[in-house]
Amino acid sequence: MLNMVMTNLTYGFDADGATEYVNVNFNGRDEQNENYASFTIKLKNEDLQEGTTLDDLTRKKIDEYGRQKMLKLITKQ
Repeated sequence: MLNMVMTNLTYGFDADGATEYVNVNFNGRDEQNENYASFTIKLKNEDLQEGTTLDDLTRKKIDEYGRQKMLKLITKQ
């Protein structure tokens, strides 16, 4: 199993200063350091629960939403 760690956040803003997207970077290695993975997940407002915007999120919530989207992409759900 890979231990995935969020390593970077990059924000993109529209002309009015609202957050359009957040790129969330994850890196991970297995316990033997034999396998490695790196992901960049682009979160948009449509990835969030209804009524929530990217500007509402804490770092912990961004991590949570990023992991959820990463799993959906990996498992094709």
